[in-house]
Amino acid sequence: MHANAQKARALLGMDAFPLSKPPFEQGTLNELHLDIPPERDEDIQRDFGDLVKRMDDILSGELRIVIGILCTWDTVPVPFMRSYEDVIKPAGTRTVWATRGNIADMRNFLIKAALDADATHLWMLDADMVYPKEALWHLIKSNKDIIGGLACKRFPPHTPLHLQLPKDSPSVYMVKPSIPPYPPSVEEVAAIGGAGMLLSRFVLDTPSLRFRDDRFYEGTRVGEDIAFCADARAAGFHIYQDTRVGFGHITPCAVYWAPNTETGKWQLRYQAAGEEPADAVHP
Repeated sequence: MHANAQKARALLGMDAFPLSKPPFEQGTLNELHLDIPPERDEDIQRDFGDLVKRMDDILSGELRIVIGILCTWDTVPVPFMRSYEDVIKPAGTRTVWATRGNIADMRNFLIKAALDADATHLWMLDADMVYPKEALWHLIKSNKDIIGGLACKRFPPHTPLHLQLPKDSPSVYMVKPSIPPYPPSVEEVAAIGGAGMLLSRFVLDTPSLRFRDDRFYEGTRVGEDIAFCADARAAGFHIYQDTRVGFGHITPCAVYWAPNTETGKWQLRYQAAGEEPADAVHP
């Protein structure tokens, strides 16, 4: 285990759920030295090396990845830290934390940090989610300028955040979430969420592409990530989603069975913290 992981575990108290103090302050940039993975991960690590050799990258064919972590809380969920530690990363991957300001400003802070670090890619992680260990490998391997995985809304009914490419060119802001096609694949979409979004250096080097907190559509404030994707599409970039890569949304939630008086049947119900109970909705 690298020194940063040891520090994080010591500060977090990994047996305590769900929260503890963040391991780093905003702006902390840490180089992660790749541990020798378990034997079952050797093929993935070998592919990372092969990928570096194959990619016609913009900076001398080398992957220099900055992982930017956004945490708007005073504490960090232990499940996030566990998943972050388990994510397979190329040697030399750096991590920077953003812990102050609104979400748009925090994402822009991470873009600047990635540019200052001369990174080829920025991968943004939100601390209220969990990420599979092969997520970064899959996203990098796709060789797309803007790509992310499949997440869902934090509260019931946990709608999948899959925004299909609009037909007949309607506004990105009018696209509604839908269940993605099966089987899972890399698909061009209208927009993706900021959590787990991987940006290439081509995107980072486009000054007009920055996150904004003041975008409105028909009087309603639009998320900074959706607005960013709309601006990116207008600038000529394509947005992709790898639905093979699932990002889990951490949510405190009570689950119980309750009678449904309308159907005369029992119904599984969720009640997230601070929310009214909601019926479970299955695809």
